[in-house]
Amino acid sequence: MCADDHPSVTIFRDRHNERQTVAKALFFDIDGTLMDTFGKHDATIPQSTVNELHRLQGEGYKIFIASGRPLGFLSEAITGVGFDGYVLFNGGYVEIGGKPVSERRMGFKAACLTAEVLDGLHAQYMIEARDTIYIDRRFERMWSHFSQFAGGDKVKFVQDFDRAKALRECIKLEADFPIQNTGMLAQLWNNLGQLDKIDENGTGNHAEFYSRRISKAVGLQRALDYFGIAREDSYAFGDGFNDLEMVEYAGCGVAMANGVDQLKKVADVIAPPVAEDGMARILRDLFPV
Repeated sequence: MCADDHPSVTIFRDRHNERQTVAKALFFDIDGTLMDTFGKHDATIPQSTVNELHRLQGEGYKIFIASGRPLGFLSEAITGVGFDGYVLFNGGYVEIGGKPVSERRMGFKAACLTAEVLDGLHAQYMIEARDTIYIDRRFERMWSHFSQFAGGDKVKFVQDFDRAKALRECIKLEADFPIQNTGMLAQLWNNLGQLDKIDENGTGNHAEFYSRRISKAVGLQRALDYFGIAREDSYAFGDGFNDLEMVEYAGCGVAMANGVDQLKKVADVIAPPVAEDGMARILRDLFPV
């Protein structure tokens, strides 16, 4: 068992005083929000949505990705839009203008215990750090699937690594379980429920694990602080459970009609479904030309 410690938090200061006051800040989840990824492997953000995003940027608004994904899982179809910043790892890491703004790691004890429990359940998992995705050689299925992500030159996918170093750098663990093992997530809750956040992603055999001290709302606030934007001038768009805190915290929280019911209950606005050009439509409604 690893020694006890506390989650590592790093705040990166803006040394050049480049902050400026802008009218609004908009934060977007990806899957099921910006683009319809259900059952699709080559989904992209609709051009109608890209056009609206660029229109709002032209009016001085800041636009951000707010995702559970690490940086290496953002395709060119996403980064090529030209977002002003990224709230990633469900709020564990914030990057603006290509520079880190904040990073909150899982904590060595929590990461070690989570990995031990996952090993005991014969799960395949990856250790996600800011610029490296660690996938053990034992986990061939996970490596085959996830190493295809480009990641760019800022993110490395590695199979041979120092396990203790990787767990110290860990912001989030992501795991797949044998489908035939029912009740596995309930067992994980019993073992880790008081230690980690567990996001089931709406499936029965996939989950993400990260510090209870982070959420997309935490990352949203870091980005607002960076630009000096008031909370009431923020908008958050999502569809899933990991969007709950963000949508509830933002000045205006928007849930997609295809989203989970719990999110729609806390949202201020319900947008049309993503598959029906819902994002472009709601942006035009909220911010008329």
